[in-house]
Amino acid sequence: MGISRRDLFKLSGTALGVAAIGKFMPKVFADETSSSLFSSLNDDCIIPPLLKKDSLVAITAPGSPTNAGECRFGAKLMKDNFCRVIFGDTVAKQKNGYRYLSQTDEFRAAEFMSFIENPEVNAIFAARGGYGSSRILDLLDYDIIKENPKMIIGFSDVTALLTAIYTRTKIVTFHGPVASSSMNEFSKSYLQKIIFETPKQEPVVYQSPSMQTIVPGKTAGRLVGGNLSVICSLMGTKYEIDSKDAILFLEDISEDAYQIDRKLNQLKLAGKFDDAAGIMFGIFKNLNHRRNFYPNMGYTIRELYDQYFGQLKKPVVYDVPFGHLENNLTLPIGTMAELDSKKGKLVLYNAI
Repeated sequence: MGISRRDLFKLSGTALGVAAIGKFMPKVFADETSSSLFSSLNDDCIIPPLLKKDSLVAITAPGSPTNAGECRFGAKLMKDNFCRVIFGDTVAKQKNGYRYLSQTDEFRAAEFMSFIENPEVNAIFAARGGYGSSRILDLLDYDIIKENPKMIIGFSDVTALLTAIYTRTKIVTFHGPVASSSMNEFSKSYLQKIIFETPKQEPVVYQSPSMQTIVPGKTAGRLVGGNLSVICSLMGTKYEIDSKDAILFLEDISEDAYQIDRKLNQLKLAGKFDDAAGIMFGIFKNLNHRRNFYPNMGYTIRELYDQYFGQLKKPVVYDVPFGHLENNLTLPIGTMAELDSKKGKLVLYNAI
C-alpha cells in the first residue's frame, strides 16, 4: 500500500514518520542524502526565488537603528556575489531620533512593504536586530507579501518578522546574519550556500563533532524557530510559532539561567516541546555559569537542558552554531530538514 506525499509530511516529525520515511526512502539518513522526498514536501511552502547575478537586495532597519557604514559587511557580501544593493531611508537617512527604534512604526512598516511591492527587489536584508520588529507586524499586509514572495534575511529581533511572515503566508524566511554583522568565512559560506542559486541545487549539509546531545536520535521536519525571547513574546498572538512536527531551533544571548528557565517553561506549558519532532539549541556562552540566587545558588543552563528535555523521547541537541555568534549558520524557516544527533549532522533542504 502506498502513502501520499502529504501524509508523509504529516508523519515526518514523529517516530512513525521517520520509520515511514525510512521504509519508502532508505537513504534519507545516509551519508549521501536523497532529496526527492523532501523536494515534494517543500511544495507545502513557498520558497522565494534564490539570488543570482544582478539581483537587487534592499537593506532596511525594521527594528533598532544603524547606518549604511555599519551595514558595509552585508552590502559587500552581496556585491561580491554580483548583486545590486539599495538602502532604505531607515538606514541611509538615520538621524537616531527615535530612541531604540530606527523610525516610527508606520514608517518602518511602509518602507518594508515598499520593498515587498517593488518588483525589482529580490531580497530584503535586515540591517540589524535590537528591538522593534514586532511593533510593525500588525501594520503589514500579508496578502500582498504572499503575492510577492522574496527573501527576508535576519535574526535576533528579526525573528518576529521571520516567524510572522512564515506563519501567515508560508513563505520561507531565512534566519541568518543581519547586514551589520561582521561575518566570518563560516557565516558567509553558509549564507551563500542557502540563498544563492547554483547550477545544481543540492541540500546543504552541516556536520560538526561539537554538536552536543541531550536526547539522541534522528528526526525530520520543517525548521521553525529563532530567538527564544522573541518567540516567547509572540505566544498568545496570531503570530505564535507552530512547532507541530517541526525541528524547533532556539537561541538567545546574555540571559541568566533563571531567565532561560522562565522562557523554556512557557514553551513547555504551551505544548511546543511535545509538538516538536526535535529541538536544537544554539551556543549559549554562559552555559555552565552558576550565579547567586538568594538564598542559594542557581541552576546552570546546562542543568536546565536535562530537567526539561532529559526524558523527552525525541532528539534534542545543543551547541549548534546559529544566532548571536561569530559562526552564524543560516537556517531556512519552513523548509524540510533532517537532524542526526549521533553524527552531529543537519541537512537543509532549502530550495529544492
